[in-house]
Amino acid sequence: ATTGPMRMTCLRSVFAGHKEGAQSAFQREYALAWDKRMRLLDALASNKASFSDIKKEYSVDYILSEQPLPLPLVYSNGKYYLYQLNQAF
Repeated sequence: ATTGPMRMTCLRSVFAGHKEGAQSAFQREYALAWDKRMRLLDALASNKASFSDIKKEYSVDYILSEQPLPLPLVYSNGKYYLYQLNQAF
């Protein structure tokens, strides 16, 4: 997840990020859902199959990253990389 202007201008909801975790203190179900999503994001570093899991369970079509990933690249400006999951899975 990204923070700052890109987060506000991309017109997409955030799958998970550390900022959203603050809401976990107020709702147990939210905390469990947030934790599950964060674990899926952590798994991406070592398991490419996790992209497929995220796409299937959450209907995610795009991933915005600050790092290159082994996925079909849609756009990059040198700071951000945009990938389309439906081309990969």
